[in-house]
Order: sequence, then C-alpha cells, then structure tokens
Amino acid sequence: MVNVAKIIEELDLKPHPEGGYYRENYRHPLRLDSVNGNRNLATSIYYLLHDSQLSKFHRLTSDEIWYHHSGDSAIIHCFFQDSGYRKIRLGAVENSGSYQVVLPAGTIFGAEVENNHGYFLAGCMVSPGFDFNDFEFVTREELLAVYPENRNLIHKFT
Repeated sequence: MVNVAKIIEELDLKPHPEGGYYRENYRHPLRLDSVNGNRNLATSIYYLLHDSQLSKFHRLTSDEIWYHHSGDSAIIHCFFQDSGYRKIRLGAVENSGSYQVVLPAGTIFGAEVENNHGYFLAGCMVSPGFDFNDFEFVTREELLAVYPENRNLIHKFT
C-alpha cells in the first residue's frame, strides 16, 4: 500500500489553495509579455490529491497541461468556453484514461480522485507561466447561472 504522507514529505508538497498539495519544481527563466503582464515562459508543479480531497472549480488565464505520474485516475470536471461540460479521466490508458490532458486558458475545472480511498499524483505545466494573479476561483452563483443542469456537481466543487 502506498504511503501518501511519505510522498507528500519526500516531494516537499504544501497545501494548495484550491485543495490538495503541490510544489513548484520548474520556472523557465525566460520572461515574456502576456495578456496579464510579464510572465515566465512556463512553470511546472507536482500536484497531489488523495481520498476525498477536491480541486475546487477555478480557471487560469494560461493553458495548463496535466500529466498523470502515479496512483489512481483523476476525474477532471471541465466547463469549456466553446463546448460546455465534459468529464475527463486522467490516468492509465488501459483504464480508459489519458496520460495527459490540455486545459485551454479560460477553462473552468476542478478535479477529484476517481477512487475516493486512493490518490493521484500529477505534473501540471502552465504556459505562459503560472502567477497567482492569473488564478480565479469561480463562484457557485456564476456557474449555476450558466450550467444549472450541473447543480449537484457545482455544489460539490464550490
């Protein structure tokens, strides 16, 4: 059995405001002007959820790519700007998952471990690089106004 506390300790993960644990492990030194100001070309983090932890609904102003590293599959609940709600399984291909998922800038998303007694560890790369000024929690009211058919999901992730 995997010792999640040991993974958190060994990777020096800290609590993330959206839920779960993270640690930045890469920040490209090249900077560029973006829509929101001067940003690093790219950043990357480790991101871990376990048991019934949730990544609350949020959006970024940059593209984000999630890479499955270990553990169970994650379910990423997404509201795409052009196509509405879609559920994506991030995990082993042999279990109908994907090893990586691209979340375009402006996508509203949250995640959970598919097995609520398990864990998943992912890498998340953001380009232009992540800055907390480009991160926004999305309110329950905002989501319910546009996606009322997803009421239960919205209540769970806000």
